[in-house]
Amino acid sequence: MRLPWSKVYRAFPELDEFDDDQCERFVRWAWSKVWLRMVVLPVAGGIAWVVAVHLVLSILPATLPGLPPGIGGANLVALLIVVLSLASSVAVGFFIRDSLLIRAIRDRVRSARCLECRFSLLGLPICEGAVAYPECGTALALDELGLTARDLMVEED
Repeated sequence: MRLPWSKVYRAFPELDEFDDDQCERFVRWAWSKVWLRMVVLPVAGGIAWVVAVHLVLSILPATLPGLPPGIGGANLVALLIVVLSLASSVAVGFFIRDSLLIRAIRDRVRSARCLECRFSLLGLPICEGAVAYPECGTALALDELGLTARDLMVEED
């Protein structure tokens, strides 16, 4: 799991040549392409996690020896259950979101590769709807690949 303040796009060497602003736009765009189909899984996973943690922690008071009798002990255990359920749900939610975000970026980066040599086409200039990879000389029509200038992180004029 990445740290919340780290830049997820820096995990992809193909994006190293671009500045932070370009990479952040690319990440937002990549996420916008896939977020809808990826929302059901995190929500279902988060709900399942909350239920599982709640069930485990609701059994906990019966297994703890020496728990103070009366209202005080029950309140303490109830508070513990709520805090651990919320904290673990947030952590799982961030983990699932980051996993899906990395997957979305990886899919976008993989789709923008030369068909011959498999090197990245990101940032290469587009001429008449095609891009030529300078290493192998292969000219690829963007329409045939199902790509746009935005897929290649090239500003459209």
